Amino acid sequence: MTFTRRFRPGQVLFGKRRVYQSKAAAIDFEGVCSGDILVFEAIPDRLTSEFLPLVLHSEDFQRHALATSAGSLSPRTNWTDLAKYTFRLPPLGDQRRIAELLWATETAGEMYGRALEALESVRQSWRSEIFSRWTSGPTCSLDELYEVQLGKKLDPKVRVPGQDMRPYLRNINVRWRRFDFTDIKKLSFSGPDRDVLRLRNGDVLACEGRDVGRSAVWRDQLDECYYQNTLHRLRPKNQTLPPDILVEYFSWCSESGRFAKLVGDSLIPHLTAARLRKLSTPVPTPKDALSFLEQLNEFDSTEASLRSQIDRTVSMRNAHIGIML
Repeated sequence: MTFTRRFRPGQVLFGKRRVYQSKAAAIDFEGVCSGDILVFEAIPDRLTSEFLPLVLHSEDFQRHALATSAGSLSPRTNWTDLAKYTFRLPPLGDQRRIAELLWATETAGEMYGRALEALESVRQSWRSEIFSRWTSGPTCSLDELYEVQLGKKLDPKVRVPGQDMRPYLRNINVRWRRFDFTDIKKLSFSGPDRDVLRLRNGDVLACEGRDVGRSAVWRDQLDECYYQNTLHRLRPKNQTLPPDILVEYFSWCSESGRFAKLVGDSLIPHLTAARLRKLSTPVPTPKDALSFLEQLNEFDSTEASLRSQIDRTVSMRNAHIGIML
């Protein structure tokens, strides 16, 4: 990496590459950055340093930056085009008041974010204590509890529009305990494929590569959906280990290094279906499983509430910026 620009406290850094990621931040230290980062500094008698980052995070500016980006694999914008962006500039006193209000909103969002991190830390400790104890008791191979099915292999020949194109999930769409639907692709699925690979309520999807084992429970978020071969679909054969508990177990396997031992030292780890089926899996008593699910529901409810507050603060900030600019 080549470092071509210096920055100082009070300036704002803006990533001109892949601007849809909205990477802009006020800086409180001195350093250097690469050519893919633009360094902005407010002209003191026109624009306050506190107001400048808000402009760069506004939806209108983001649209302008995206429209002026060029390149297919790694689109970049440039200063010449960004300099042409125009917006309504409030008086300096109003800028300070607006910035104070919106940065207070930002602070509230960060507070909720820290609470979310603390909750995950408590959840991780609880998970570790439970599964360390359960794995010392009765266990069995995963394929005694779940059917494991790898998804459809991509084939360019069948990705022609109009040939039974249907939505499917990839590795990137599966996060821990949730799904990201911001970028859903479509693929052609024949009759036999649809019977085997269509997702059902209660299925677990787990990543075969990258963050091995990262998983979430499918709850019919889409009316019809399938999955690629970068994902394993696990369908319960019985009620011994409910899907929500399995996802938490996979999370513990990731945190404790169990998955790392399972896939070996490969630079690009892959969890094969054969290895996954043989994964030693705890067999809790019905009473323990019920107690686990009750506690899990409390964690999930608290997490959902915190995420809702974070989303609300972001929406509030964006709405105010949009109105004021």
